[in-house]
Amino acid sequence: MIFSHPYDAKGLLNAAIADDNIVVYFEDKTLYGLKDEVPEEYYTVEIGKAKVKREGTDLTIVTIGKMIYVALEVAEKLEKEGVSVEVIDLVTVAPWDQETIINSVKKTGRLIVIDEANPHNNTATDIAAVIGNKAFDYLDGPIKCVTAPNTPVPFATNLEQLYLPNSKRVMEEAAEIIDDLKK
Repeated sequence: MIFSHPYDAKGLLNAAIADDNIVVYFEDKTLYGLKDEVPEEYYTVEIGKAKVKREGTDLTIVTIGKMIYVALEVAEKLEKEGVSVEVIDLVTVAPWDQETIINSVKKTGRLIVIDEANPHNNTATDIAAVIGNKAFDYLDGPIKCVTAPNTPVPFATNLEQLYLPNSKRVMEEAAEIIDDLKK
């Protein structure tokens, strides 16, 4: 599990505790400062079910963890250019919600996956492979994965910011696959 929001963090932890299977729960310490309302009562967030954070018709962006905030920023920028972006927060990576992503790709015809992991053997490439296999006929362009470079994570904060996927890199990838929409 990799959460991006305090509500999901509590709900997924409750779901993990209640689950009879082995569950690995990851916390991203860079999200510890994120504050929002979380119900005091008990609730769970479904393991394996993604959340559509923004509806769109021209491009699907699937995110993992805090990359949701990059995707939402990109969606705002692209909206100003007349491009409607659907943003999906994966919420859990194993299992991950193939149905929600396939249905979105059927609608938009384009897919970008943002993952802060290295470009090989990560969730982004798994998603790209599954969508390429199960939804290829619905694609109007190549699947793009925006990931960290294939290098170790740098120690310096300023270099780490360059290392992680950001809105500029996602916008560059989006430009390659949505040019036909602007014509």
